[in-house]
Amino acid sequence: MGNQEIGGRWTDAETTNHINILELQAAFFALKAFFHTTCNTHVQLQIDNTTAVAYITNMGGSKSIQLNNLAKEMWTWCINKNIWVSAVHIAGKLNTSADNKSHNFSDKHEWSLSKEHFQEIFSVYPELNIDLFASRLNNQLDVYCSWKPDPGCTYVDAFSIDWSNFNFFAFPPFSLIPRCVQKFYKTRHREYF
Repeated sequence: MGNQEIGGRWTDAETTNHINILELQAAFFALKAFFHTTCNTHVQLQIDNTTAVAYITNMGGSKSIQLNNLAKEMWTWCINKNIWVSAVHIAGKLNTSADNKSHNFSDKHEWSLSKEHFQEIFSVYPELNIDLFASRLNNQLDVYCSWKPDPGCTYVDAFSIDWSNFNFFAFPPFSLIPRCVQKFYKTRHREYF
């Protein structure tokens, strides 16, 4: 969308789905990631999968129950936000940027503390209410902040929100630790004045 790009890995369970389901799911993830706070608008999706385009355009279909259910879920989400979606086919040879990214994806940002270790922390601090550095694949809490638009995140960019409003859990990439300490110090410092 504009200059913003998103992408990510599929879960192990998702990788077993047919490519048509993955294409439609990717379109739905893009809607959720970019338009979760938007209402009353039109969104045109450009997709290189004709089946996904057909299921969006027809608000479902009869050849696949899974695709039909996913299309209905997408449209229900859009209708609740008064978003009108249209889908157009773009030839695969013209979709080189997205295609290249899917083949050369770096998941160096997809890391997290193990679920077991997080549960130990959460048992001591059950008031934790946001995971500041997460994605849909590794979030430890339902409310999380991702580093780029993400279909399930509540906020984008942990450094853009006021941490003093939350009981936060943070497991940032090591390169961001100095910046986190600085942000924490500034946030806590302000509370004493």
